[in-house]
Amino acid sequence: LLERDMRRDGVPEDRVALRDLVFEKALIYMDMEENDKALALIEEELQDQKDSIRLRWIRADILRLKHEYKRACEEYGRLKKELPDEVDILYHHAICLQRMGETEIALQEFEEVVKREPDHSRVHHAIMEIYSRRYDDYELKSSYGKALKEATKQVELVPCAYYYIER
Repeated sequence: LLERDMRRDGVPEDRVALRDLVFEKALIYMDMEENDKALALIEEELQDQKDSIRLRWIRADILRLKHEYKRACEEYGRLKKELPDEVDILYHHAICLQRMGETEIALQEFEEVVKREPDHSRVHHAIMEIYSRRYDDYELKSSYGKALKEATKQVELVPCAYYYIER
């Protein structure tokens, strides 16, 4: 599947195996929280493959992990247009918007994620955080009820201690 996608992206035959190693190396750097090294590696590869969706998606993820939300949001925005059915791109785009203070737009995108994938493993927590902050800031009972509903759904989907505590 990876090789097929790489050929579709226009990677020359002799580079297919090498590109696979580059992806793995970038993912290893990310796992080790060496995001600057991962980004440098991906940027270098993008010199040859500017249109590679896979490389650009990894770059967006790295930028998000580095808290460079504006740049990540721009990349996710372009990817959203190219892969409109990909829910994780929409989710991470919304995360970046939320981190940049664009809470209302982020909430709309989170709600779109719920429509498309009601059992998404993280989106209910993100929505709960927005409503919880609204309650904390404005003491709106309606926001508290919405936050509790989302927190309950999150616990149902991912029953871990963190989400129980949040609830």
